[in-house]
Amino acid sequence: MSALNLILRVFSERIEVSNRYLCSIGSPSNFTASVIRKLSSDSHWQSIFLFTHLPKSIELEALGSPLEKSKVITGFRAPSDISSLMRIAGVPPELGFLSIRTNSFEFEYLNNLLGLFRPAVIAVRINERVAPPIRFFSYFDSCLDNPHLELVSGGSISAFEDLLTQNNYGCVQLAYNELLAIPFEFEKFLADFGLGIRPAAYLYKTGFLDKQDRFKILPENIPFEDLLIAEPHIAMGAFDRFVRVTAPGLRFEMSC
Repeated sequence: MSALNLILRVFSERIEVSNRYLCSIGSPSNFTASVIRKLSSDSHWQSIFLFTHLPKSIELEALGSPLEKSKVITGFRAPSDISSLMRIAGVPPELGFLSIRTNSFEFEYLNNLLGLFRPAVIAVRINERVAPPIRFFSYFDSCLDNPHLELVSGGSISAFEDLLTQNNYGCVQLAYNELLAIPFEFEKFLADFGLGIRPAAYLYKTGFLDKQDRFKILPENIPFEDLLIAEPHIAMGAFDRFVRVTAPGLRFEMSC
């Protein structure tokens, strides 16, 4: 059983029936899609799918038949729009599960939501090309239309750790570039299963760097091999230059 499946199974009995909502923003990863299909098929859960674009048929097929009885919203882009769209769709503040994978600007989407929503479980894509302890995140820009945004936007695991900690969440697991987080007060329910809140550096090592198949799963990271293990000041300088060349005009912050 995956960590996400286990966490949701343990938490489900503690989530009020009225809060059993799954909200997926963007196209979920293969690791999350199976869980989303399972929850969406459960009559006790309500499902909301929000796409920043008109989803391709392959994206819809990956989610399967649950889409037929779910709310689907397409075409929005700005992170500032997401909270009002979720409220209009009937998503309760303390929803059960939130998944964010837009392949750009995930940090801003989550940042805009955490002040208004408190999910029991969060799954969010990080930019795995920026290793701890570097804190990197990009700002949304509706004028940017760059096919390489996925490589240079979003947020690093250390930036997400700071954001989550500020909102009383902790990081539990990293699966390649998908980070799982839970509220601090829920950690006690996972103690018997060997799961708990862990530092970003530990999760990055065990959930990404130590994965022998990480370049098979994420081949776009092959050119970044040296950057992943470089000294922070060297990695910061190299990634700064890469961002400015790859996506001119992208606003971002980076520190260590």
